Amino acid sequence: MFKTGVFILSSLLVTSCTHTKAPVNSRTFKAPREKVWEVLVAVFKSYPLKTIDEQKGYIETAELKADRFWKAPYQRKRDFLGYSYVITVNLSYRKPIARVFIDKKVYKQKGFISTKEEVPSDFLEETVLLYRIAKELSIRSRLDQL
Repeated sequence: MFKTGVFILSSLLVTSCTHTKAPVNSRTFKAPREKVWEVLVAVFKSYPLKTIDEQKGYIETAELKADRFWKAPYQRKRDFLGYSYVITVNLSYRKPIARVFIDKKVYKQKGFISTKEEVPSDFLEETVLLYRIAKELSIRSRLDQL
């Protein structure tokens, strides 16, 4: 009985480890390209933008320092001293599906003279941005129906 319990437990651990996915930072929408682009511009209007190209479907924010760092409710601002990040957005469109990719590159600088090192993102801001885009698109489509 003990051996079967250990076997079941170990098989569950192995399958749970192999089936976990990395966070996804893209989402598809069934909407015209122009509407998705309008929503992207509206969502990113509060960010300082470095590049915005409608033809390529590309948006890049300027480098955001710790004072403008997006944080989750459980995080403190002082946890991000020395951090900066840049968000890039790519919009690809194959009629009738639009796909939005959001990539957040986070950098940490340990000292004044040291170089920046890339650190992994927690994918929280990307998830929130994709949620905002989806909700804004659904609101606009409902308004168009009225």
